[in-house]
Amino acid sequence: MSSQPYPVSQAKARFSEFVREASLGFEVVSTNKHGSGSLVSLVRTDILTAALDALTLTLTETTDDELGVITIAVADIPIYGEGVSREAAVHSLLDAAIDYTTVYRERIELFSHTDSPRTQALMIKLLRCEGDRVALRKALGL
Repeated sequence: MSSQPYPVSQAKARFSEFVREASLGFEVVSTNKHGSGSLVSLVRTDILTAALDALTLTLTETTDDELGVITIAVADIPIYGEGVSREAAVHSLLDAAIDYTTVYRERIELFSHTDSPRTQALMIKLLRCEGDRVALRKALGL
């Protein structure tokens, strides 16, 4: 496979070949010169999963003793959870993550233009959880 991006018209015509190449572990890159000009990769799912698993989300945990509230916030993604206990804050954070991924999915066009590639990768990691709280706990590193 060439390391040069293939025009989308060529990628369409050779899709079966490109899927076979990607299934062997190659990355196949395509570009749409009439669209945004962004490069798009076809890559084997387990390779993408390994890359996403290596990405960690940074959490900050703060306690407001005066109010008796614990806050857990996620860097790079505007979500946080609050509660009177750590477990309550985690539960609130999971609710926030589910709500945010729903909005993200609905408004992906907006986010794709404003979020950094790292933030988009982190969001793919969360979106793959499909709202499953156990999977989200793992993805968030809780």
